[in-house]
Amino acid sequence: GNVWCFGDKKELVRILNKLVDPDNNIQLVGHNFLIDTTWLRSLGWDCGEEVRILDKYKIDLNATENLNGVYDTVFMYHAVDECAAYDLEKTAARWLGVKPWSTSLEEWKKEYCKAKKIPAKELKGYGDVPKEILLPYAAADAKYTYLIFKAIIPYLYSDVYKNNCWNAYWRT
Repeated sequence: GNVWCFGDKKELVRILNKLVDPDNNIQLVGHNFLIDTTWLRSLGWDCGEEVRILDKYKIDLNATENLNGVYDTVFMYHAVDECAAYDLEKTAARWLGVKPWSTSLEEWKKEYCKAKKIPAKELKGYGDVPKEILLPYAAADAKYTYLIFKAIIPYLYSDVYKNNCWNAYWRT
């Protein structure tokens, strides 16, 4: 399973560059986005020597709406609770009360690896996953990442101990 399924790589890189341009005045939210940048670099996306996309943005820390910029919900969560379990489904369960949504994907991976006689850890990518499984899974990832972002923002201003956690977030 190492099939490319995103169309033209150069076009994807062009879109990503447009998204993270600090002059675009947009909001980009990811969960463990720093890890994704390793894969994105392999496509030819230049995100700098140190992947500190956040440094490109001047964000008004006193703003409570229209928080433009690039945010990573793993780092946000860590800033308000440094002892949590940070994987996306556990984070969504904690902040949103939702149940895991990867069950059908995990079942498919198990059956696929069994049929191909390969260990699960050798499965590379999701290119072979049927769209009726992959698309709902990916949509849930995106939806819950954004909802986690919205849920954590107030805690960056004042956590359970009334501490402002923005500085902890920026130093992560």
